[in-house]
Amino acid sequence: MNMAANMLGLDNAATPLGLKAMRQMQELNTDKDTASDDMIMFLVINASSVTIVPATILTFRAQLGAADPTDVLPADPDRHLLQHHGRPARDRRLAAA
Repeated sequence: MNMAANMLGLDNAATPLGLKAMRQMQELNTDKDTASDDMIMFLVINASSVTIVPATILTFRAQLGAADPTDVLPADPDRHLLQHHGRPARDRRLAAA
């Protein structure tokens, strides 16, 4: 559940799940003073922030009035470089600044 929440960008929801997972791994750990390989791998994966849908970023962008909060997601391969208004996305961002 923790990794699924992280992949969806639900950082705050992922934290309690990650803590619970670590406690459960600690119960199985034979050396209580040292993190097991599984615990270290879990920490590394979580720290790397593997995110498929950055829900938190999309929410911030929507709250701050972004014209298209989802334009930070990978582009549709069929749309090429031109976005809304017939200009490349990079030029649109510069014009808005």
